[in-house]
Formats: sequence, C-alpha cells, structure tokens
Amino acid sequence: MSTPIIELTNIQVHFQQKEKLIKSVDDVSLTINQGDIYGIVGYSGAGKSTLVRVINLLQKPTAGQVTVSGDVLFEKNDQTTHELAAAELRTKRRKIGMIFQHFNLLNEQTALQNVAFALKHSKLNESARLQKAEHLLELVDLTDQKDQFPAQLSGGQQQRVAIARALANDPEILISDEATSALDPKNTNQILDLLKDLNAKLGVTIVLITHEMEAVKRIANKVAVMENGQIIERGDLLDIFTNAAEPFTRELVGSQNASETALDILTHYT
Repeated sequence: MSTPIIELTNIQVHFQQKEKLIKSVDDVSLTINQGDIYGIVGYSGAGKSTLVRVINLLQKPTAGQVTVSGDVLFEKNDQTTHELAAAELRTKRRKIGMIFQHFNLLNEQTALQNVAFALKHSKLNESARLQKAEHLLELVDLTDQKDQFPAQLSGGQQQRVAIARALANDPEILISDEATSALDPKNTNQILDLLKDLNAKLGVTIVLITHEMEAVKRIANKVAVMENGQIIERGDLLDIFTNAAEPFTRELVGSQNASETALDILTHYT
C-alpha cells in the first residue's frame, strides 16, 4: 500500500496587486506518495512552482494545510492558523532537497566545497563532511571534477553538483524546479536519467516541475497538469498521455500516435 509523503489540502496562494487579486494557486489539493516521481506540468504562470514551494514553506499559503511525512507544517483557515516554529521548520527543510534551473552554485568554491557547504549545519566534523561530499559526487559521476570550480564545468556537470548538494542532508524528498530548462537535449536526458536512478537507488521521492512533457514522459510515474492556478487533470503517466480528458492536456501531450506514446513510456519506465 502506498504511503503519502506530501499532502497539500485546499491550498490557496493569493497576491494583492493594487486593486487586483491574483490567485496564483486556487484551492489545490494534491497527494504524493513515498517513492513517486511526480511530474507537475504546465506553461509559465500556471502556478506550479508556487505550489511546490508551499511544500517546504518557501511560499506560505494564504489558506490550506501542508503535511509532510505525517507532520502538519502549516494550517490556516477562517478559524485557526498553525505553523511550525522556525527551528522546527529548518529541521524539516533539511529533509527536502531542491535543485533549480540555474544551479545556484558558489562560484569561488570547488565542486567538493559546494557540496560540503550544504553540510555546515550537520554534526559532522570537517573531515567527515568532505568525505560525504566526495561520496555524493561519486554518486552523480563527478569524482574526477571534484576540485574544479563551477566556471570550469559544463552546464550538465554544474547541475550534477547541485543535485549532489541537494542530497547532502539525506532528504526524503527532492524537488526539481525546472532543473533541465537551461540544458541542451543531451544533458537534459542525462540529468533526468540520473534523477530516475537516484529515485531507484535511494528511494527519494521526486517532485518534477517542468513545462516539458517530454521530461515528464521520460521519468515520471504520476502527473498533474496545472492551468491558471488549478490542477485540471491528474493521474498515472500512461493514462494522462493516452487518455487525456482536458483539451489543454491534449495540447501539452501533442498529437503523437497513442500506441507509440504508450510504448515509449513503457520503454523509459521499465
């Protein structure tokens, strides 16, 4: 039986711009199970990145409940507001790794130092931190580049460093926020395959935010499609690609022959 690791309930994220109310996320509920690679897809402005930043409360909801690994991190309704104390939230956030489109590496530090930096609040001494950082770079196939600076690395290699850094605190959840958007097709596929491999080896749950349906098709097992701040369709990958109900989802999926799509998905996911 699948165990929920992320539960977002009736999430709203509203912004006031002068006299206009912007509903970036509009009453969204979503459950992601442990071990999923869950793709959240939609065009720019759909609300997908805002929704995912609610998971670790980098974006606090206007209303709704956020539950991660069985713990309620945030709850707000008309009657009550509950949120974790800052110290507790920092502890929870260390179990939610994030990788971003533009890598966000420290330019004056080597690949090894960038990964070790993420362990600065751990209980490990400096030697142990460096040893763990080396292991993580080995995990993402960058052992030979450990002493190179970001400017000496390709975009794909920089993203591998960022992934190793995101894994430093042994997260249960890894959020990939458009992590392949700045990469060429070859590096994109290599990074996606790496994420799938880490999911299998480590059991880490991956939330994949993207506007590219090809990325979702390559590695996800579940998909939610967002438009105008709402989830308009969700389900198993194969069902979404072969039996999309919403016109917008069919537009994202494209007109590829359904049998070819099914075969392609099964090839990538087996």
